Amino acid sequence: FYTNDLSFAYLVASLVGLAIVYLSQRVGIRAIGFYWVLGIVVWFFVLESGVHATLAGVALGLLTPIHAWYSDSEYVQRARWILDRYDMESTAPSHRERVDASALTLSEVAKESVSPLDRLETFLHPWSSFLIIPVFALANAGVRIVDVDLYEAATSPVALGVAVGLLVGKMFGITLATWIAVRTGVGKLPRRTGWRDILGLASIAGIGFTVSLFITELAYSGPPFIDQAKIGIFIGSGLAGFIGYALLRRSKTPEEEIAAGRERLGLDDPNAALVPPAT
Repeated sequence: FYTNDLSFAYLVASLVGLAIVYLSQRVGIRAIGFYWVLGIVVWFFVLESGVHATLAGVALGLLTPIHAWYSDSEYVQRARWILDRYDMESTAPSHRERVDASALTLSEVAKESVSPLDRLETFLHPWSSFLIIPVFALANAGVRIVDVDLYEAATSPVALGVAVGLLVGKMFGITLATWIAVRTGVGKLPRRTGWRDILGLASIAGIGFTVSLFITELAYSGPPFIDQAKIGIFIGSGLAGFIGYALLRRSKTPEEEIAAGRERLGLDDPNAALVPPAT
């Protein structure tokens, strides 16, 4: 959408790279380093193709395996088998070697009981949250208000479109997608979570900053439109945060729900358990 020149040769090469990633994870290749190398190659091809390189990250993220190699029951079974091999009373010279080998095997089983997606998320989260996003925000957050009519800019079609997109788009888009997932049986709401909570969380998701500023710089080249879009981002984010807070503020905490349950059951003792007496 924001591409001026497109190189089909590099684009085809990037698609081939993504196909290799897909086939590799289908045949069971689990080495993270292998996918790091492939990911860098795919990113380079996408960058050279003229398509924005962030799409390479999106595609690679969608192809990252979400299932662990071992299921929960397999993990427990294998872990117990390894632990049963420990002989803490042994004084044989080779005892230490066997213990070390068992510990390494147990570590490998534990690692493969977590999906590659979860492992990557755990590894990248501190880098993304405490380095990449703050640096990106500092580099893109500037809003020029010199010689700008704030009322005119805030009521411009660009600002209003951005604000409505952040607020309405996120609120109803996320809520509708969640409703469809629940209705079709693909997913279910967590315990003690209602649709007001989903709507409130979807509204909070409308607080746009990094991606909104990033797309603004790609979509507009002139200062008036960029300034108007950034003002729209602040307006939409502020409204989204306020509405989300108002919706979630009225939700009951787990402690309040327990207290309400005790009251419905007529339990005067605040420490009484919400378990009906045996009959």
